[in-house]
Amino acid sequence: AAGAFHSLFLLADGAVYACGLGADGRLGLGHSINAALPERVRLSADAKARAVVAGVAHSACLTADGALYAWGDPARGALGHKDLDASRSPKRVDALAAVRLVACACSMRKTYALDDLGRLWALPHHAHRPLLARPDLRAIAVSDDDDTLVLACDADPPFLQLHAPGAADQPTDAAKTVLKPLRLARA
Repeated sequence: AAGAFHSLFLLADGAVYACGLGADGRLGLGHSINAALPERVRLSADAKARAVVAGVAHSACLTADGALYAWGDPARGALGHKDLDASRSPKRVDALAAVRLVACACSMRKTYALDDLGRLWALPHHAHRPLLARPDLRAIAVSDDDDTLVLACDADPPFLQLHAPGAADQPTDAAKTVLKPLRLARA
């Protein structure tokens, strides 16, 4: 995964490595020092990552047991933690501990997670109620503008575009959220 100035690597055994700009703890190495070469990110003792994602100044990983860990710059609550202090090491997102997550994505200043029931959670403001719920949702990707997500689903067409405008520091206004089919160009 590539952030603005940092990279995350996921190995086959579930280990996570990071390198690049260390500001705000975005590397998850326990400090804010830059790392020219990949260094091991320490998750909790038995956690094995199955996905890694990176925003501009924050990072997250999804573990094999469906938990979300986040670290880095907490600006506007993008990490989903109760405190707004920078997290220089991975910390589990307790607000989503009761759900089993299957996918995650980071935008510039937000973190999104999809659970096994097709509910889309957006941190920080939609950690207690889903932004969207569709049982056929399977994967998510975020555009650079923080407002547009591409959702993969078991439907025809298989991709949907969710436009959820709103400032990163405000909850998304459900009345302004638009979900529409995404038509792919033919090759």
